[in-house]
Amino acid sequence: MKRGYTLAEVITALLIIAIGALALFGVLSNALSGIGRVYRELRKTFEANTELEEYFSTGSTVGVEFQFSTLTITSTSLATSIEVKIVKPKSDQFGNTALFIFEPATQ
Repeated sequence: MKRGYTLAEVITALLIIAIGALALFGVLSNALSGIGRVYRELRKTFEANTELEEYFSTGSTVGVEFQFSTLTITSTSLATSIEVKIVKPKSDQFGNTALFIFEPATQ
């Protein structure tokens, strides 16, 4: 009786290993692209925060835009409306980054 593996067994084992490796590479590829998206969003957020900090520390309005809105707060014991100024970075480089600062509008 001979000992060893037949060619069919070796090819089957290699095929199973190849399918597993492809699945693993697919998962790794998705993870790496997700990490890249998170990095880009964090960078945008950091740069937008920098512009907003500059606005609030120096009073410069170069990199921000304003919008006025009415904020209504309602609870069981309190119902009030105040006008607020919405400050957000003006630059289009921030894409869909949601960075809004609400401050009471000056009367």
